[in-house]
Order: sequence, then structure tokens, then C-alpha cells
Amino acid sequence: MPFRRQPEPDFWSAKEAKWLALSPDWGDRDPLNDWHHEKRSLGTAFRALVRAPDEPRMCAYCDGSLTEQSRETLDHFLPRHAFPMLALSWHNLFPACDRCNSEYKRTRWSCRLVKPDADPVDTYFDLDEHTG
Repeated sequence: MPFRRQPEPDFWSAKEAKWLALSPDWGDRDPLNDWHHEKRSLGTAFRALVRAPDEPRMCAYCDGSLTEQSRETLDHFLPRHAFPMLALSWHNLFPACDRCNSEYKRTRWSCRLVKPDADPVDTYFDLDEHTG
């Protein structure tokens, strides 16, 4: 099922602008874990705000439960090492399970990869709910 992303919160664009202003001094900085908003990391804030409050915490790629199946990670759809300017782009971040982020997608990227919130995923695949 397509990933339903919530709108970017008002404070996020200011954090992203601050990140872009640091160029070219990004180095190994990790704004998702090192920067904070209201006493929580930006990564934690993203995880809490990217979905509607009543939606289950699922991997944006495989729909696996992130509270039961795997530790929740954040995937940069376009990898941070190749696109550091997108490290805080709201639309470049996806909640992902360890397996999808670390084993399958990792640092690979392509214009041909299916973006779970923008591409019409349900028209690309036929899913039989009984057999998977």
C-alpha cells in the first residue's frame, strides 16, 4: 500500500535551511540524530510526525510492523553520502525496517526505484492478500 506521508511541520523547513546554510561544512554531521526540536532528536520527531497519529508504524517499503518485526530506521531515499543537501528533506526521508534499509536498499538509488509515497505503487503490483 502507498505510504501516506503527513505534511511537513512548520519547524522542519527552518531546520532544513539551517542545514543547507552549513554547506560545505557538512562533513560527517548527522542532523537527524544530533539536532533537536522540543527536546527530541529530529529523527525521533520525524518518526512521530510523518504518519497520522492513528496509523500503525509500518516500513514504507515492505509494510512490515516496526514495533513487532524490526527496529525502525530512517532511510534517505536519495542517500545522504551522494546527496548531502537532501539530508533533512522531508520528502527524502522514509521510516524503514532494518532489513529494507540495511540489506536491500542500503546506499543504492536510481530514478527507477519505486518511491513509496509518490509512485502509484498499487498499479505496479498485484497482491493476493491470502498468498502474499
